[in-house]
Amino acid sequence: MEGYKNMQMLKKYWQGTRMWVEVGLLLLLLVASGISTFALTAHQVKAKQFDATAGNWPTYMANREHSGFNETETIINATSVPNLKVHWTFKGGGMIFSQPVIANRMVYWGSWDGYEHATNLNGGSIWQQNLGQTTANCGTTAPYGVISTAAVASVLINGTMTPLVFVGGGDDHLYALNASSGAIIWRTSLGAPSSNTFIWDSPVVYNGSVYIGTASIGDCPSTGSIQNTFNVVPGGCIGGGIWSSPTIDQVNNSVYFTTGTAGRCPTSEKNAIAMVKLNASNLSFISSWHIPKSERVLDSDFGATPTLFQAPIGGSTHQLVGAANKNGVYYAFDRTDIGSGPLWRAQIA
Repeated sequence: MEGYKNMQMLKKYWQGTRMWVEVGLLLLLLVASGISTFALTAHQVKAKQFDATAGNWPTYMANREHSGFNETETIINATSVPNLKVHWTFKGGGMIFSQPVIANRMVYWGSWDGYEHATNLNGGSIWQQNLGQTTANCGTTAPYGVISTAAVASVLINGTMTPLVFVGGGDDHLYALNASSGAIIWRTSLGAPSSNTFIWDSPVVYNGSVYIGTASIGDCPSTGSIQNTFNVVPGGCIGGGIWSSPTIDQVNNSVYFTTGTAGRCPTSEKNAIAMVKLNASNLSFISSWHIPKSERVLDSDFGATPTLFQAPIGGSTHQLVGAANKNGVYYAFDRTDIGSGPLWRAQIA
């Protein structure tokens, strides 16, 4: 119950302050030494996210599509679930809001006290790395630690494919950690602490790049330089915060993400409270749809990560993307035509 109360306080604080920072979605290109960080098409680095093979769960919601499903897992099924029991527990130094990810027979997880942890499958601590904390200016909660869920991928570094853990720290930095030792490969600030910048988002690795949504600016995962940004709202406006993980459609090379409430801006913030689709190579705008005022509640953020799926509609199979809004409605869109609005809605809460 105490954790629930703190979560509500945290939500209220973030909703009241995230509008004071510039909003963007960042394309972070993994590059090897000597390769231009801006050569998106001319040079492609070797970077591979761990597949969600049996026993692996290497990123938020298992994969780039954020299906939350590992089809290769056979041990845990409807028959075996009733027999599941606690094998071990590990107490961290604070509350845990991140989703544990599994790769290399290791469990990676963050905690409120500012540490990212690596634990083996028997519950033994392998390493922990301090990634800092951010203290709220309004003082409504304890300092925030690591809430971002990590993504594990192998990256070519000095000629060797090296497993790295990409994760947002508690100190407004994006980190790349050695997955075996926890050593910091690099860290780059995504915004000034005085601006209340905080990284809620979880990175996703795709086609040699790392994508992360944030309420500030970002960097390149192997060199620390900014690759591309997409500003959700016009310059000088302060709405449309991103606090869910972006989703990748590998078939059409697109990235989908959802946004939060609009700010008080004289210019239209059409990409606030919206589902947005961008070109994954350069973050150029493709289309978006925002919730009409008639369907909004007092605080109609999209806080859910988009999920890709397919479903039969009218006798044919449609490729869909969907997400739930805080108004209690789940919206499903045709991936090829986001701008025309949802194909269907479902009131789920």
